[in-house]
Amino acid sequence: MRLPGGAAAAAATAALLAAAFLLRAGIPVEAPFSGDNGIRLWQTVACLQGRSTLPRAMPPGAGPGSYPPPLSLVTQDGVVSSYPASFPTVASSFGAGSLALARLFVLLCTALAAWPLAVLAGGGMAGGMAAFAVSGMAPYAFVFWEHGPAMLPALVWASMFIAALRREGPLPFWILPLALAAAWRPEILPAAAGASLPLMAGRRAGPGARAAWIGWIALACISAVPMLVPGLLPARVAGNLPAFRGAGSFLAARLSILSSWTVPSSNIPAVAAAFGWLLVMALPARFTRRSTVSIVAAASALVLLYYFARKSLGTASAFMLAPGLAFAPFLRRYETGGSPRLLEKAALGSAAALLLLSPTDGMFQFGPRFLLLPIALIAASMARTCLGAGRAGALMLGAAVALSVFGSVRGVMFQDFFRLRHAELAASILQAPEGYVVATDEEWLPLVAWSAAVRRPVLYSPQPPVRGALDGRPAFWLSGRSRAGSSYSGAGYRGLIWSGPGAACLEPPPGDLLPDPWRGIP
Repeated sequence: MRLPGGAAAAAATAALLAAAFLLRAGIPVEAPFSGDNGIRLWQTVACLQGRSTLPRAMPPGAGPGSYPPPLSLVTQDGVVSSYPASFPTVASSFGAGSLALARLFVLLCTALAAWPLAVLAGGGMAGGMAAFAVSGMAPYAFVFWEHGPAMLPALVWASMFIAALRREGPLPFWILPLALAAAWRPEILPAAAGASLPLMAGRRAGPGARAAWIGWIALACISAVPMLVPGLLPARVAGNLPAFRGAGSFLAARLSILSSWTVPSSNIPAVAAAFGWLLVMALPARFTRRSTVSIVAAASALVLLYYFARKSLGTASAFMLAPGLAFAPFLRRYETGGSPRLLEKAALGSAAALLLLSPTDGMFQFGPRFLLLPIALIAASMARTCLGAGRAGALMLGAAVALSVFGSVRGVMFQDFFRLRHAELAASILQAPEGYVVATDEEWLPLVAWSAAVRRPVLYSPQPPVRGALDGRPAFWLSGRSRAGSSYSGAGYRGLIWSGPGAACLEPPPGDLLPDPWRGIP
């Protein structure tokens, strides 16, 4: 039996594989984009070696849990990552002993998301590939993170849930892919809940709506239990819910996250454009063909694309990751109701839920990684609308795809800038003389240079080594905040300085004092 969207998934896979092998062959597979990626790679290597703890080179006499790196927990046998082991375990199983194949697992799973996107877009290969390109997921295929792979079951949930609303089903089987997606990325659960409300409201007369309501009410009751039992809800989560913090601080945090995900709050024209974008997206269908609304939509798109071209929207902005989204309000004039509008409402509901509950904007990244599900739903809606709008729709979809592919290329280049410099930093640490310990108070450094920490002692310490030694071993201090002793080398990557006895003989870490990831990127 032919699977709908299978050709789109195959084409997406082929395109990303070509990009991986032809354009990025010079980057070491162990080089991470950020500290979060680094410790996941470290976990995966531990799984590949059959270890329960992170492999580390430690000075003789030091305990296996001494000087633990950030994002780790100390056990009797050593240190383990503070993140769940499910993703590294699955990736390592696919890798069969190879870190390169473990990374390939991330690429393949992310590319396969084109399959449910093709189902949602309703256009076969053309709709699936267009929606995948506009969604901006491609950069997440090249970074070792579970965000990309989690989108495959998340979008399978969306297609199963919409199908279930149209028919009577004995059981809500859509819970299965949703549980799988949320196990890797917990934010997908509130995102899916926010998307479900407008979908259920739009299909309230459908035979499967009752089962969907029962399923979500049951999930809501289960999720509410930690909020009713004092101390059961993690403090990091409780601190970001309205019931657990003051209204003023909660609102300030939401506005900061909204600004990070869309446009900088200091850029007044961009803020006005983002507001116009949201206004047209939220308007009832009967207003969308008015000339005033079309002018607002076109002006918003032009302003957003202008600042995209200037690279001034911020690296966490949805419009930097997927600039084709800027055309979404303009496409509302071509809507005929039905599925495209439902997908748009689902996307807005999903984004609203994430905005209210997200503990952070996602920090160091390219694109708002928490918003991948709502962005994908809007991309599917755009593809569905354009495919039914004749030549004008095809031209608009082509422009959105071209822009978003350009944005994805920027995203990959942004990641590669840091991956290359983190590889250089690890190589610099390995050039320290044999018998020395490298110590640092930079939280991110042991994680991005984890491949060096496996072979040489790279120890995290809040304080410089006393008299130039740690646990009786001579130590170099590598920091951009403080120095140890009077001997030190020049500044290097992120202002890091080698210091301590004999440090003057060391070359500074290669790279820029203040890295500019946009240098050389179109």
